[in-house]
Amino acid sequence: MVSVSIIVKKDNNISKYIVMIRKISGMPIIDIKRSIENASPAIKCTLFSNDDYTEKVENFLIEVVKLGGNLIILKEESNQKEYISVTYLLYSINRYREISKHIQELDFLTYGED
Repeated sequence: MVSVSIIVKKDNNISKYIVMIRKISGMPIIDIKRSIENASPAIKCTLFSNDDYTEKVENFLIEVVKLGGNLIILKEESNQKEYISVTYLLYSINRYREISKHIQELDFLTYGED
């Protein structure tokens, strides 16, 4: 599993970002606004442990990019931290989805419908 912290850089669309982040995290609006204003992580999550949550994060990333927003993403895996791009994270999510699909297909071929 991969832990990700997403920092949303402040711009003219802050109110739209707040609404989107609230849908994902359930955090109070004031805390979300403060995290954006202070350039601290607005979203901290573990990806690939819950497909629905991973999809919500993926949709958030896509929407922020469409609005022209800037994100800073810090990935932590196996006690190593690194900054990654939105493109890289979206690619990783897509690869995970493809690999999961192939594993399911192999399981079906190996074990059938049981």
